[in-house]
Amino acid sequence: MASKESVAAWLGAEALDGLDTCSTAELDELCGLLQAAMEREDAAVESGLAATLKAVPRPLRGRARKLLFPGGEG
Repeated sequence: MASKESVAAWLGAEALDGLDTCSTAELDELCGLLQAAMEREDAAVESGLAATLKAVPRPLRGRARKLLFPGGEG
């Protein structure tokens, strides 16, 4: 169950006065939409980084991978 505070946290805001008029169901839906958008954005970034890595000449890919994926995720 979402609250005004949890939606504000998702958006990185302290207070959103417009959310006062939203029902709990509307806040739940908004949280779901925000989560889905963040997941799509994460996937797009991952895809873009992978495509960028493929454009790097093969001898430099190891170093480029370390720069693009510092945690070793790539």
